[in-house]
Amino acid sequence: MTSKTTMGNLKCNGLQLGITNVSTTPVTLTTSDNIILVDTSALAITLNLPSASTTGITYFIKDNAGNAGTLNITIETVGEGDDSELIDDSETKIINGDYVALTICSDGTKWNIL
Repeated sequence: MTSKTTMGNLKCNGLQLGITNVSTTPVTLTTSDNIILVDTSALAITLNLPSASTTGITYFIKDNAGNAGTLNITIETVGEGDDSELIDDSETKIINGDYVALTICSDGTKWNIL
């Protein structure tokens, strides 16, 4: 079962960011998801990134429940298995610390951890 809940938008100096809560797995992120608050209280979560072909897509991902140390958050690229799109030279990134946050941004060909 895939579920994500859009919680609204955050406006900051004219920039509007979509806030999404995630509590089931796997979830495929879209360009309208920006701030992703992940609830790892019941299970490990996998987030699937869209293609990095659009420059400037940015995701702010946070273990909002404080359980990623036990129930990890795995972030996977669309080209998993073929090295076509990477997150800082890796096909996956794992958040494995409680309350850890990660910001990633597309440069048009790959994802970069900021």
